[in-house]
Amino acid sequence: MTPTKIYHSTPEVCQLTGLPACTLRYWEEQFTQLSPYKDEHGHRYYTDKEIELIKQIEINIDYILML
Repeated sequence: MTPTKIYHSTPEVCQLTGLPACTLRYWEEQFTQLSPYKDEHGHRYYTDKEIELIKQIEINIDYILML
């Protein structure tokens, strides 16, 4: 049995969501609920819960743009 990853790097999240890193950084500024862990080098690491939040934000933005 493979252990579940606790944190995902920015490139992994970009691949999972199809979003560029600059969008993730921008949304981090705009949505206080999105607060990835940052290591001593400033690299961001996201939890599964944050990835789901990112997907929900994307869905909501897409919906608003369709109106």
